[in-house]
Amino acid sequence: MPLDLAHILALQQKPAPFTPGERQFWDDPHISAQMLSAHLNPNNDLASRRPATIERSVEWLASVLSLQPGDAVLDLGCGPGLYAARLAQRGLAVTGVDLSPRSIDHAIGYAQENGLEIEYRCMNYLELDEVDRF
Repeated sequence: MPLDLAHILALQQKPAPFTPGERQFWDDPHISAQMLSAHLNPNNDLASRRPATIERSVEWLASVLSLQPGDAVLDLGCGPGLYAARLAQRGLAVTGVDLSPRSIDHAIGYAQENGLEIEYRCMNYLELDEVDRF
């Protein structure tokens, strides 16, 4: 099979903004394991913020949005549920959406272990079709 330089050059081009990516990236066993590990590492801000920063962010959201127990909140790109869990601990009705099966599995397990009722969906949030629920 000859080397297709035109194809190689095409792969190096930057996509247009908001071009859908490859779902396979989030399903890849090695990549998704590394991403989850980075999200859960409390000592850096590489994928998710440190726990203290997450706490401050959730406090700010609850305050600025005047969130009350029972209010419905949508966490788009929720990853392993670090924000969703803290919002649910405040009594909010949280739905988390993420494209990574590994992150969603982790989030579901954490919620179950901690008695948190959170609806998690493994899907592209651009395909979410609910209106006026959150």
